[in-house]
Amino acid sequence: MTVRRLRVSWSMLGAFGAAALSSACCWLPLVLVLVGGSALGLAAVFARLRPLFLVTSGVFLAFAWYRVFFAAPSCCEDDAACERGPVRRRVQTGLLVLATAGVIAMAMFPSYAAHLAATSPPPTQTTTADVGGDGGASALRGDDAVGSAAAGAAAEAAGRANVVRLRIGGMTCDGCALGVARALERVEGVERAEVSYADARATVWLRGRGGARVDSLVAAVRAAGYDARPLDAP
Repeated sequence: MTVRRLRVSWSMLGAFGAAALSSACCWLPLVLVLVGGSALGLAAVFARLRPLFLVTSGVFLAFAWYRVFFAAPSCCEDDAACERGPVRRRVQTGLLVLATAGVIAMAMFPSYAAHLAATSPPPTQTTTADVGGDGGASALRGDDAVGSAAAGAAAEAAGRANVVRLRIGGMTCDGCALGVARALERVEGVERAEVSYADARATVWLRGRGGARVDSLVAAVRAAGYDARPLDAP
């Protein structure tokens, strides 16, 4: 392999690596959470370094394009090597296009991470159906309006008891929100968790009244490298 081809290859690898590091503030904490590790503030560190990594990736990529299309080729030692030049150019061009697409995909990861974080509507709480008993059923039949109001109030209170809302700090993109949600869902007693990066809030649905404790949820978020406290806390 010639020095020219090595330079192009290393430039493409450097561009892709720098682009991957530029979005590490989103995907690295998520990977660490999924494997049981802790981000330990890495999201904030990589978020500050993101502009530097993006510029570095652009420089590597620009150098690769320059070497392929504008740099003067080295002298051929024989005619056969010269004949293979156009073929090599086409191969390098194809690889360069693929590398460019990969760089763009990695650099834009924080933008489309929101689609990965999209979740289904919250599940129906089973306690809501249980509270009220015969009074709730008769209310649905229109036999007892007073019983219906009492059952509705009790059901709403039970639903609130099975939902915990937290204020989350330290997130830098929707990828972080997805990582926090996965960390919360790994806590025993949690039915499902939904985290909003825009609102910096987490909503956690518990399995019945014997679900996870609030301090266990807060500890799970902090172990993942983020800050958390109950939404009604000062």
